[in-house]
Amino acid sequence: MNKEGWRIWIQNKQAGYKIVSNNWSGKEPLKLKLDHDLPCECGEFQADICEQNGESVTTLFFRYIPSLRLNYSKELIIPDSKKGHRIEKIEISLQDAGHWEIETPRQTKSISNGYKIDLPPEEDTLRFSISKKDKPETKTNFKITIPRLKWRTLKQADWIDKPLHLKREELVLGEDFYFSINTNSSTKYDILAVLEANNQKLQESKLVRKGKIYNLLLNQFYDTIKKNKNEIVLKIKILKERKVIGENIPIMHFPKILVPKPVMQKVDKKLEKSTKNMRPVVKGGRDMREGKGFSKKEILQAGMEIEEIRRLNIPYDKRRRSVHRQNVEILKSLIGGGKYANRSN
Repeated sequence: MNKEGWRIWIQNKQAGYKIVSNNWSGKEPLKLKLDHDLPCECGEFQADICEQNGESVTTLFFRYIPSLRLNYSKELIIPDSKKGHRIEKIEISLQDAGHWEIETPRQTKSISNGYKIDLPPEEDTLRFSISKKDKPETKTNFKITIPRLKWRTLKQADWIDKPLHLKREELVLGEDFYFSINTNSSTKYDILAVLEANNQKLQESKLVRKGKIYNLLLNQFYDTIKKNKNEIVLKIKILKERKVIGENIPIMHFPKILVPKPVMQKVDKKLEKSTKNMRPVVKGGRDMREGKGFSKKEILQAGMEIEEIRRLNIPYDKRRRSVHRQNVEILKSLIGGGKYANRSN
């Protein structure tokens, strides 16, 4: 309140200023008659509230363009889990659209009542200006942000719209690993992260909001992720004013841990023929004699498998249980001499 009354100036950078009141007390709201109280018909303006001696009290900023309508998605857009985000269309509607001009780095298309602009998935912000033809003082700047849902880890520079594929080794004990979600909107949401394997919930946690960004410390899932060998999926659930607007949104994958299977080298044909006539030595009374085949224990002690022995046509006597060091050494010589090797992935 000001008993002496404030002076109100409405200014435009190019058109100048206009005094709309010399004694506004503040008791009642200040009303502007548009566009009568403006120094030009439309554009960007500032209202300067001053003392009677001209000292500034405060400055308020506003834009005025009659009949302007901006049509674009204002609700949070959730991407397709396979294709990501799609092109978003922005429509700028104006009365007598032919008398207006638009400036923007993006390609525009004229429509019956204004302009249409396509915003690609990789861009979330559109800057443009509108002005009356041949009237630069009416130029008005705008910035539109599309509320697309995107995410990243702090190790990434860019926000993405498709599920991340991480390895369990990327989670290091004692090292903070943060995951962030960006809504591109000042609207407040509640976002819940749910860890699943085989469509069964393993663990969940709520993301912490900081402005438009929601953060989650993945370390709290460390033990669960490390111990579970199945494919693990991190999904999110989004609520606005306690109403679910999106759920089961896949954000991150940890692949299934596969146990490597042994891979055999191809058997050399010459080796296969030579091993066919191999014979172990066995006890025959007081002396040693040639036996029917190697025993199971001799094969295992040589570091081989029964299946491998059969593939090489090496004689095998499943009834004999004795072990002779000489026989073990004969089998080992196949491996040690480089004639045969068993290796795994």
